[in-house]
Amino acid sequence: MIKAVILDIDGVTIEPRKAWLKQRLKTDFRVDESLVNPLFIKDYDECVVGKKDLKEVLEKSYLEKWGWVGTTEEFFKYWWKSEETPNNELLKTVNKYREKGLKFILLLEQEKYRANHLLNDVGLKNYVDRFYMSYQTGMNKTNKKFLEMILKENELNPEEVMMVDDEDENLISPKELGIKIYLFKDNQDFEQQLQQVTLS
Repeated sequence: MIKAVILDIDGVTIEPRKAWLKQRLKTDFRVDESLVNPLFIKDYDECVVGKKDLKEVLEKSYLEKWGWVGTTEEFFKYWWKSEETPNNELLKTVNKYREKGLKFILLLEQEKYRANHLLNDVGLKNYVDRFYMSYQTGMNKTNKKFLEMILKENELNPEEVMMVDDEDENLISPKELGIKIYLFKDNQDFEQQLQQVTLS
């Protein structure tokens, strides 16, 4: 029987983003995508695993080039506005099954500023039993050592856990560890899946 569910962020607990940052900057401020792409090619992934600080990276190499005249904090608010809407229907289902004793763990493959924004300002931490952030562990969510750490700290066997993500490639590592995987489709199907795994 499944005792715990590991949830992804974007596309699962957070609604799919309305537009990528480079598209919004181009539309709103006429910033050429060639000035934005380097952030995600060479810097952002290192911020996600805690090797770089996104605020420092933006202030040093990007905001001036993009013509941003506000503060870095104001830029974060602008950036996150299109990718911070909670999937309330899914979270309602999570609450329902938490009341039945199912444990929910949030896995945030995020740099520290957005991770803490989603947990505290958006309030995702109120819907789960535990959460893990890649910038703190130095590992991304496809790293088997990251997943093994979560299992160990929560005293769970792989077969007692289901991992939920909206991308197939992110479910390869948990499957290889023996974790049950579920490719997120929609909220109704997710609830049906929970019904199945909690009855088995």
